[in-house]
Amino acid sequence: MTAYAAYERLGTTADADSVEFTQNLVGGFLAIGMTEDQPGFMVLSALDHEKVEVSAVQAVNRLAGTHTLIEVRTPLGMANIRLRGPEVILVSEDGVVERHNVGWTMTEFTALRKAVDCSHEAAAKKHRCGAPFADLYDLVATGQVSNVPGDMRSFLNQ
Repeated sequence: MTAYAAYERLGTTADADSVEFTQNLVGGFLAIGMTEDQPGFMVLSALDHEKVEVSAVQAVNRLAGTHTLIEVRTPLGMANIRLRGPEVILVSEDGVVERHNVGWTMTEFTALRKAVDCSHEAAAKKHRCGAPFADLYDLVATGQVSNVPGDMRSFLNQ
């Protein structure tokens, strides 16, 4: 195995085989991609989902193994991201895409996902369904999630 393939395989700690979208009713949306056993990525977009496309594709390389390629298309263009570790991707009102490596554990990633889950009646009672940014802000404020980028805090606090 080449050094590059070893670097790619050993250095990849995040993956996504599904993406869940949650609309923020006052504008924008949240997308979370992950697998059952690996953290993945989170997209926080100030633009509505009609203006931003987010897709994730798993790619397999015989030498480098499985990895996820994320495509974020905005009115400004397209960002192609090879997911190596957990990331937060922010999309501004101008369509600018900004990436942040966060190093979140699976436990932290699951807590973030659950913070915005309104799919069950019991969950709906403890969340503000339709306001995922506010729910995330509340969780981040408790300190249960480490390595939260300042830009993400600012985005959620708008």
